[in-house]
Formats: sequence, C-alpha cells, structure tokens
Amino acid sequence: MSTKRTYTLGRRAETAADTRQRLVEATQLLHWERGISGTSLRDIAERAGVSVGTAYHHFPAYLDAVRACAAHTARTLPLPSEEVFADVEGVEERVRRFVRALCGWYEANPWLERIRAERSLYPPVEESMAGLERAFEQLARAAARCTADEARTIAALVDAAVYASLVRGGMAAERVAGRMSEVVLTWLLSPSRRRSGRAARNPEQRRRHS
Repeated sequence: MSTKRTYTLGRRAETAADTRQRLVEATQLLHWERGISGTSLRDIAERAGVSVGTAYHHFPAYLDAVRACAAHTARTLPLPSEEVFADVEGVEERVRRFVRALCGWYEANPWLERIRAERSLYPPVEESMAGLERAFEQLARAAARCTADEARTIAALVDAAVYASLVRGGMAAERVAGRMSEVVLTWLLSPSRRRSGRAARNPEQRRRHS
C-alpha cells in the first residue's frame, strides 16, 4: 500500500509540473504574438488547453505567470557564449564572430523588441532585460577586450533595434552582420578612441600634464 501511494503521489506531482510547464510555454508564445499587456490568464489557459481555474491554481496573479515566463525565457534562450570566439586571438576576428553570433540570436528571437517595449510595466521583465543587457555587455567586453564603458558603446552599435531596422529595410541578415561589425571595428580601432582609452587608463599622467 505504501509503495502504491508513493507512486500515485509521484504521478500527481509529475502531472502538476507538466501542466505548469504547458502554461509557461503558452504564456511565452502569447507574449511573443500579442505582447505582455495583450495577454490574460484566460488566454493562457485556453492556449495551454486547461481550465481557467487550473491556470489560477498555478498562477494566482497574472504577474506570477509573467515572472515564470521571464525565468523560462532566460533559462532556455541564453545569449551566445564566449565559445564562439574562444579560439581566436585577434580582436577584429573576435568582434566579427561575436556580431555574427549575436545577429543569429536576433534572427532566432524576433520577440525581443516587442517584449522590451513593455519592460518598464512589469518588474520581472525589467529584471530579465537588465540581466540580458549585463550578459550582453560582458560578452562584448570579452570579444573586444575593452572596458565596461566601451562594451556599452558596442552594445548600442549592435542593438537588436538596429539589426531589425536594417533587415526591415531589405538588407540580408548576413550583410547586416558584416555592416554592424564594420561599424564596431571602425570605432574600436579609431585613433581617437585609442587616445581616449589611454587617457582613461592613465589619470595620473593627465594630471601631470595639466
């Protein structure tokens, strides 16, 4: 009897976990299609094929579903890793590989602009987007071997909105990656940037010459 009861409880737990996962995946798809504000728990229940009561059992408030969806997205759709340029020493090729990998990620995840537009309305989304930005800047810094401030500049130059704008304008995705790489490298290797970089790293020398 004890063994049978344990098995039954285990099956129930497994079913509950499966249901919750279906709800989270339904939430993600609806957010991509309609946006966060355009989705409700009723919509999520319908997409997942469960009752509204079941949806509320797992997520008592809509924000709970948003939070679970943000965590699921961060876990399952991470940015490219440093492995894409780990075997390359030259900064130029490292940057090109970084940008190509990033553009491939943008291509596979066209939802980013839609979700990012609503980030300030939902704290879990704001936290998730902030984490994504930190990971992006860390990857850019590793690729270009630059400072944190410079990595933020690179982030702005190869932002998802820039990629989407060029693609919407008719440029092939591969050409977009090449164009964005050239923009980054033109700035990164410019004499003015190198001079400002040396100045930032040598404040004591600046004081002696002032």
